[in-house]
Amino acid sequence: MTWLTLLIRLKPDFNRTIEIDIPVVLAGAFAFFTTFTPLPEFATTPVLCPAPTRTPTHYIDVEPKLTLQTSPLPLDSLAIISVISKFMGQDWDKHLSGIGQRGYNMVHFTPLAPRGDSNSPYSLYDQLSFDEEFFPNGEEDIAEMISKMESEYGLLGLTDVVWNHTANNSKWLEAHPEAGYNIETAPWLESAYELDTALLKFGGDLQKYGLPTTLTSNDDLSQVMDGVKNTVISDLRLWEYYVVNVERDSKATVHAWREGNDTLLSTGDSSSGSLDQAKDWPQKKKTEWIISNALAGNDRLGERFRRQVKPQIAAALIDAQFGSFSTFPDESQAYAAIYSYLSDVNVQFYREYNAELNVIMEQLSNRIAYMRLADDGPKLGPISESSPLIESYFTRLPVNEVTKALHSPIMVGSGLRMR
Repeated sequence: MTWLTLLIRLKPDFNRTIEIDIPVVLAGAFAFFTTFTPLPEFATTPVLCPAPTRTPTHYIDVEPKLTLQTSPLPLDSLAIISVISKFMGQDWDKHLSGIGQRGYNMVHFTPLAPRGDSNSPYSLYDQLSFDEEFFPNGEEDIAEMISKMESEYGLLGLTDVVWNHTANNSKWLEAHPEAGYNIETAPWLESAYELDTALLKFGGDLQKYGLPTTLTSNDDLSQVMDGVKNTVISDLRLWEYYVVNVERDSKATVHAWREGNDTLLSTGDSSSGSLDQAKDWPQKKKTEWIISNALAGNDRLGERFRRQVKPQIAAALIDAQFGSFSTFPDESQAYAAIYSYLSDVNVQFYREYNAELNVIMEQLSNRIAYMRLADDGPKLGPISESSPLIESYFTRLPVNEVTKALHSPIMVGSGLRMR
């Protein structure tokens, strides 16, 4: 987005509306606002100058002024046909001539840039050049084609510009992985990245585990899925991305209680809920109090054990139940109590993990079945390096002079238009 700032000194005039004329010579969508210093209130004594103020942002669309073979062409007169550029073959003149004869006056081309691995015209290898197969001389060939379209076939040209549709093998992406979603720009993807990596490795080790590499039946698929559960899922310990580290946070809470580092009691803050009757609360209520008042990192997925209990706040609950450490110096009993509370805190998080694990297993099974077994699927055949067990969710950039200087792991989310 480009901003143009105009500084205009106006003369106040109480007898007319002040107008500013700014010519817009380019077609497109524009936003504008005005910043001004209002006049002060009328006074017979000196007053302070009011602070500058700004109007709301307003938007306008400026239509292009088109001409075709020197004659004006109103927008309402456009008759546009869309063509998929990669299917135009080598004789574009034949197609363009036929389009003109059918009464169209504009051709919409899908992107004319080089395509990436997927060969989609909306998955670009290089947004700053033209497809050498059709336009070996680049912009010169484009200019010649557009000129010929208008002069000989009565056609104008239109094409998509899709800067954010980047192929996974784009050289630009190697230098700018931050343009996509990765562990640094989207830390909530860490667990997905670990699972994706482990599944790719497992698919390459099927023979090592005595599992079939060519799936011919549902029994073969069941064996593979059992391997996923017992090897990949078990070893990854993905529940750590969901639950509180009970041992770590129990020790930290007892330490805060022993040191008298109790936020609520030392500050007299009661905004987190009164603990006057906490000693007599049932355990369920104590657990709920911790979740409502002492739990941090509950906003999203992230690193392992992102969810954690704030020890200075949780220590107030221990203090309310047993008193201060100076009057009740029994760390083991305090530890057992908070350990029990935090174990109960984790119950709902284990449920969350188990529910998502079920979704993971179901989607993996369904996808593998479709790709390898289904009659209406591609039936990919043997699982190999070139035909892996799963389609990676992530683009994994090659290690070279450009990427080795970047942070590791270097990966980009393959969805979200980074294709």
